[in-house]
Amino acid sequence: MDLLGGGSINIFANQVKAEGIVSANGGRYNGTSTNGKGGDGSVTINELKPYLNYNVKELDLEKNESFKVNITEIEYLNQNGVQSPTLAKGELIFESLDNGVATVDNAGNITGIEVGTTKIKITDTLNNISTYIYINVYEGAKVDVKMGDGFTIALKQDGTVWSYGLNDKGQLGLGNNDNRNEPTQIQGLQNIKAIEVGYAHTLALTKSRRSLCMGKWSIWKTRKCRYSRCKCTYKDK
Repeated sequence: MDLLGGGSINIFANQVKAEGIVSANGGRYNGTSTNGKGGDGSVTINELKPYLNYNVKELDLEKNESFKVNITEIEYLNQNGVQSPTLAKGELIFESLDNGVATVDNAGNITGIEVGTTKIKITDTLNNISTYIYINVYEGAKVDVKMGDGFTIALKQDGTVWSYGLNDKGQLGLGNNDNRNEPTQIQGLQNIKAIEVGYAHTLALTKSRRSLCMGKWSIWKTRKCRYSRCKCTYKDK
């Protein structure tokens, strides 16, 4: 019987300095058969290129409204989604793919120009890797009204949120359990893009895609709020 070991292996590594081959002789047992003949024992190591990641993937701006990219929140992640602290970071270049819709300067200040959609490209020139922010420019904030179980939430054109009705679970976002018969502004909610309600909870989405939650923890936690950035202005004890 003839046995050979050392099959070829292809390894994809998150951080290596160069691509190369590591060779090893396959083990061999001499016999009368060639069954089980294996590979040459080579190991190929391939570098997995890191990529840029910024938590704001999509941004809604009114005309003439500005938003500054927080450069400290731009991460260099490997293919497993793990930050690469040893990677040498290069200069970041910002570029708008349509200056007629939105512009961006060298410091990452994005400004809405005209109604439409475009993308802002962020490139690390040293490592030649990029990421994008999708930009939606509109004229005037969205106005919306949502009705829950015995309560109502309204988003006004100025981006403020108002609520009234039952508040036994804190769903009105007012920091207490007092019912309200007249619309009351939810303090701390500014520049809101969209609202949504459930049975006894309320969700608000900011223009920078940050989720804010109000109401009973046991209801909204499992159905709506699954992100580490979610914050609750009121929560039952």
